[in-house]
Amino acid sequence: MSKLIAIKNVDKDLYRRVKAIATLQGRTMGSVINEALRLWLEKYSHIIDQKWENIEREYERNMGAVKRLKEQTWEGYLLICRGEVMGVYSSFKEAVEKAKEKCGIHALIIEPKDLEEKRTIELGLPVIL
Repeated sequence: MSKLIAIKNVDKDLYRRVKAIATLQGRTMGSVINEALRLWLEKYSHIIDQKWENIEREYERNMGAVKRLKEQTWEGYLLICRGEVMGVYSSFKEAVEKAKEKCGIHALIIEPKDLEEKRTIELGLPVIL
């Protein structure tokens, strides 16, 4: 599917040189850029794979801590990271702030009702308030 895309901060001299070679080969700049993007993804896609593996591993560790808490009760928001309970906080915002401080990006924040209900927990980036 073809779409017009504007890209800022492209080196003009580099663009002219690539355009000249593409023209000599009878290719469009779109096809050359698509090829460059595919090659770049091949080179760096392992980084995404590694990060996703880290997210999944930390999720499993944190869910292990949740399973150990099944019979316990608490009031507020429970912060879990690295498979350990880091604390219980009165507000979600406070739990997020502590998660940023103590856990980095791999944190799980739950409420008691989260254990009572059957809910899907999504993996993703941290909430920034």
